[in-house]
Amino acid sequence: MLQSKKPDTVRSFFSGFSSKPTNNSETAYKKSISEYDFRILLKIESRKQCFVIAVDETFDKIHTLAEIDARNIVSKQAGTSEQTDALILKQFEEMTQEYGNPQAASVQSKLADIKTQLNQYFVGADDDVLLNAYVCNYWPTETVSARGQLCMGRNSLYFIGKKQSLDIQSDVPNDVSVSLLYRDVNSLDLVNAKRVLIPDSIQISTKDKTHTFTLYFNRKEVFKILCSLSNAAMNRLIKGAENSLSASVEMFSKNNSNLTGDLSNNVVNKGGGLLMVRSKDEYGTDDHGDFNLGERMEELDFGEHDVGDASPTNSIPKTNDSKSNTIARYSHIKTALIHSVVELDEQIRNMEFRNVFRLSYQETISVEESPCHYFIKSSNSFCVGNFYLCQNFLNFASLPTSTLNSNSSQSITTSMLFDSQADPALVFVIPYAHIVSLKKQPPTALASASKLAISLSGYLVVSTKNRIEFWLSFSSTQKKDRVYDELLSRIKSVNWKFDNDIMIGGRNGPNAGLDIVKTKSSHSLSLPTFAPELTKITNLEMKSLNVQTMGLKFTFPIVGKDGNSEFDRTTQQEVNLWSDYFENYGKDVCIVKDMKVLRDLIIKTDGLPDIYRGDFWMLVSGAWYSRPATGYYESLLTDNKDRVNPFGEEIEKDVRRSLPEHPAYQNPEGIDTLRRVLTAFSWRNPAIGYAQALNIITAVLLLYLREEDAFWLLCVIVERMLPDHYTKTLVGSVVDQSVFTQLVALHLPNLSAHLNKLQLDLSTFSVPWFLCLYLNSVALHVAIKFLDSFFLEGPSFLFWIAVGVLKVNEPQLILRGKDDDIFVAVLKDYFSRLGVQDPSPASPASIDQATDLNTMTGRSLYTHLMAEACTNLGPLITNEAIESLRMKYRLQVVHQMEATNRKSQVRTLCEQVSLSFDEVGIVYDQVRRLEFIHGDEEEDPNGSAATSAKNARIEEDSMRATLASIGGWGLVRRYTTCIKDVDPHHKTISLYDFKKIFHIVSPFRNKSQNNDTKPDSNGDQFVLPIIDRIYYYCSFQFNFVQRQKRTNVDPNEIGYMVDLAATVHALDAIMKQALHSRLRFFFDLYDLDGDGYMNEIELKAIMDSLLELFQKSKSGNGKPHTKDEIEEETYLRAVSSFLSAALKMGNNKQGPSSNGGELTDNKPSHSTFLLSFNEFLLAVLSQSVFVEYFERTWIVTKGANQSEINVTWNGKS
Repeated sequence: MLQSKKPDTVRSFFSGFSSKPTNNSETAYKKSISEYDFRILLKIESRKQCFVIAVDETFDKIHTLAEIDARNIVSKQAGTSEQTDALILKQFEEMTQEYGNPQAASVQSKLADIKTQLNQYFVGADDDVLLNAYVCNYWPTETVSARGQLCMGRNSLYFIGKKQSLDIQSDVPNDVSVSLLYRDVNSLDLVNAKRVLIPDSIQISTKDKTHTFTLYFNRKEVFKILCSLSNAAMNRLIKGAENSLSASVEMFSKNNSNLTGDLSNNVVNKGGGLLMVRSKDEYGTDDHGDFNLGERMEELDFGEHDVGDASPTNSIPKTNDSKSNTIARYSHIKTALIHSVVELDEQIRNMEFRNVFRLSYQETISVEESPCHYFIKSSNSFCVGNFYLCQNFLNFASLPTSTLNSNSSQSITTSMLFDSQADPALVFVIPYAHIVSLKKQPPTALASASKLAISLSGYLVVSTKNRIEFWLSFSSTQKKDRVYDELLSRIKSVNWKFDNDIMIGGRNGPNAGLDIVKTKSSHSLSLPTFAPELTKITNLEMKSLNVQTMGLKFTFPIVGKDGNSEFDRTTQQEVNLWSDYFENYGKDVCIVKDMKVLRDLIIKTDGLPDIYRGDFWMLVSGAWYSRPATGYYESLLTDNKDRVNPFGEEIEKDVRRSLPEHPAYQNPEGIDTLRRVLTAFSWRNPAIGYAQALNIITAVLLLYLREEDAFWLLCVIVERMLPDHYTKTLVGSVVDQSVFTQLVALHLPNLSAHLNKLQLDLSTFSVPWFLCLYLNSVALHVAIKFLDSFFLEGPSFLFWIAVGVLKVNEPQLILRGKDDDIFVAVLKDYFSRLGVQDPSPASPASIDQATDLNTMTGRSLYTHLMAEACTNLGPLITNEAIESLRMKYRLQVVHQMEATNRKSQVRTLCEQVSLSFDEVGIVYDQVRRLEFIHGDEEEDPNGSAATSAKNARIEEDSMRATLASIGGWGLVRRYTTCIKDVDPHHKTISLYDFKKIFHIVSPFRNKSQNNDTKPDSNGDQFVLPIIDRIYYYCSFQFNFVQRQKRTNVDPNEIGYMVDLAATVHALDAIMKQALHSRLRFFFDLYDLDGDGYMNEIELKAIMDSLLELFQKSKSGNGKPHTKDEIEEETYLRAVSSFLSAALKMGNNKQGPSSNGGELTDNKPSHSTFLLSFNEFLLAVLSQSVFVEYFERTWIVTKGANQSEINVTWNGKS
């Protein structure tokens, strides 16, 4: 029952529950229900009681809640009225327990108790963070359910409960527990209930099983949390796969020559070894030559990189060292920073906030007020929306007055800012540095749509430096005063500076040499500049760079047939229309984006005039808000001018074939400009570096933008607007192709059925549309007009045009498209007609009269397509809808890529070693599992995990320095710490993880991982456990081989890497190789000085390790043997005999000379102990126990529960 505010006294389940979201959750929960105007009552007839179940301030919101309650509860009723009342009452009693303040002490105490239970039920739960818990039913089978707690952890989902008393099937235990890692989730769905009195369910599918959970309340909340955390896991998973686990795989290829003459000369089984080199063919990172995603997915490792812009805006102090710029994530949440549902919500809200207002990564919501009314002077109208303050900007966004599907019962609204799925209709962003005055106006009558409108709370008038006034009103005077005080404090803290600033038409137009047009104000205020270290580039350096300060289109214009330059075909009337808009809505960073007006204006004027285009792109895309202090771009080039760019060859190959028909790129000056921008981006974001399509995009941007602005707009496209689209895996593009296919099925079902009949994959021709932004699909002048709308609307515009093209051609595609070639030919013909240039501008009347799409060309066809795409499809294909589909398909795509990547890398390694496919797969899974966990270090660089990893790297460097001083196995004579990342596409395994892996999958699995690896003060005794030795040995091998290959690279840039390939080959050497090869590997590990001989200290170290290995071999499973005393005596005798034989053969030898370590008898030398490999081999072979151990072939298998790993030989552990 829904009621308006009345003095009735009713019993309440809630002490102030509000459905309205708010930043200050404690205030909302303490608010009395009597303050709200509307409420929903639950009336229990059998008990003659009423309960308040929800309250809100507006009728629309409370009515929506009432519909949800009726749909989820009333429609599921069955049985007697008493049974129904009892069931409903129980549901709401459980709901009252869940709707407590998540930050309240009582709720936290309850979660702590549940966490204790989880730690008892599940291994590894103690390392997880419990976010929240919900009462739910879990269905092990279709007919059996268990009632309990659904616990949302940061990394896993848990369920603990008891089987329902009515369900007595014997195969389901009474105590039911389930644990699911988010990274194992393949799909998430809301499904309709099959039984009465059962609400709709959440189905979670993994590789092996589908799990069904039913919740009477909070289904959408839980579903959104699951989607967010699962997609966060996918982002981390794909990022790990992007960094190849087998950078050193080609060091072990059969066709490479041995560079050092140690192990590889003696390994004959499958060419295995630790001293080979890596080729480019199998694991190359620079080849993005085609757009066939199917082939790409077979060839490449799949992954995801950190995207975004960690650089501050003009008004933010730069905190990071410019020389170690880290690209932050715009599109992904950071799970390492989440400790509660509230923090998760904050991250999602801030991520959506930055996307809506196109702001940099540092911006987060500090103040939010809704509703807020904005008075639009140009149209004398009001719009209602949301008001936000963040670190450096005032922000406002309003939704369309009539929204589509805003309250659809069948959809999950992922938006955390708005209650509707519609995209904002009006947006503006005002930097605090542009606000010159704040005024509080009393209630004033303003003319609006032929009537007077009065705000009882008065108005807040914000004036900018260009004398534009923004009239804002709030729901109460208190809120207005709060915003005023906050804004005033922000303005006072701004570091004012007089400088030039961007004005549309003044920075990137034909008059760019003047830098800026004169404004109405007597002076110009701009955002303050920080980071002085970036501005130290001298004028001489700036001049030597020859940075372009004008779009290349204006420097190298196209000359027409009449000999005159063709700058722009826009008429003066169309230019005036744009000038009027900028005059009314602003032409600086405070421009008001009225989306409908701008959309119609772009269509009406056939795109933007060239004089406004570049600056318009910079403002509406948000690229101007993300620019750091002056000098960043130049510093990228000058600071790295002496370094070899790993992407330089690919860039050089493409710069000369980018828009070769344009005069700008027939000139060395234009080519040099393009090369500089692409090179600077590769230094800024080495995780992407360079990919084909970026050359075309950049070449077009440079036509209308000065060089530095083109660089920043490129960063915005790649890192924010289309994240993951240009990575090594093209994962974002693959996901968007799945989204596009689904959108075609939804909006063009007949065409979708026809495509299925033809078995034609849309991605065969649509991938270049998205990757190249249509620049290589339509005529250049048409593609540039598409860019006008792309930067205004965002990525959704790419889908609008793609679906629009298919829709307007649907009749022809179904009628004529009988095979792939004809289907594609129809689209090519359409794009060809779209590119026809009209001899004179088309009038609106002529456009309306041209109704035959088969003969329509040029501007008429463009206008028709844009009207179909933006006007008809735009309201249906919203950002909300696209993001929901992206979430859905990202789960599937990432798992498919991960499976392909696993298969490819494991298969490649299996060709080099004797380990089976399953055994290498087990090692791969362990490496990926640990790598996934290490995502916490990058997401939270100040956290405990990152600190521990940093300290571990320092210890590893210290140990390598010590090993190098001793001799470094003859591979490294002088240790230098790597000052640069080895390769952004490759990751090394840490010593700690290496030990963990060996502990699980090697015969050394029972070895303690807490070994002391420090030498004593004199260095006479050096204690280094065998696993540590293998790790450092492999890392020194990698460094040595890379130095031999990369002679033109600074040695300081070559690191010490141990990856999957090195790990697999090390395991192969100790578990599968022949006796001679194993012993050679063992000998080399302890020959620290690399002289080919073993001295007394090295012999003692190998003696200790051998004894430890043999002890493990007799008690590997921790169980006593029946003849322990006899076996122990046998091992001790064998060790003693080996020592005697080794000492006898190695004593009374002269020390090696300085000429390559060869022994000489030419001059007297003191006698010393030196044991060659052949002598070591004889000493080992003299002991049958040794021979028996080193001839064992170890087998790695998974246990019955798939989580247990068994290492056996001849059936023994």
